[in-house]
Amino acid sequence: MKPINILLLEDNEGDNVLTMEALREGKISNTISVLRDSEPAIHFFEYGLLEDFPDLILLDINLPKKTGIRY
Repeated sequence: MKPINILLLEDNEGDNVLTMEALREGKISNTISVLRDSEPAIHFFEYGLLEDFPDLILLDINLPKKTGIRY
């Protein structure tokens, strides 16, 4: 089985550590990419800069600059 490719969009380092620990304890084979700001993430998707498109995106809805909430 191929590893699950996960993209974690989270600016809080403590939350990143907790998420990584939970994924490690789940013993699911995965690769994790971490981005801490929404603007670079948008560029990655617009210009195809990700090596492998993620199978799962874990998104902090309150990222700096651009949030996941539309007004």
